[in-house]
Amino acid sequence: MQFWTDGTDKDTEGTWILGTTGEYFEVTDWQTGEPNQMAGEEDCLTFFRNYDYRWNDEHCDRRYGYVCEKEMTSVIVVG
Repeated sequence: MQFWTDGTDKDTEGTWILGTTGEYFEVTDWQTGEPNQMAGEEDCLTFFRNYDYRWNDEHCDRRYGYVCEKEMTSVIVVG
């Protein structure tokens, strides 16, 4: 399985931002050989089970599931 994140480098190749906020972030756990900009158009960030959930740049028009961020309002610890 492969999952979308909110990361993109569409504006500046190799400079990753969160698409919804424009906040810059550094990607450090790339799969070996990634990012590779395959076919010159891989501008969206995914993580991929076949890559041990390491980062991968991907074509933005692929159909994958996605991961979203949710703010926690409280934490309950049981146990």
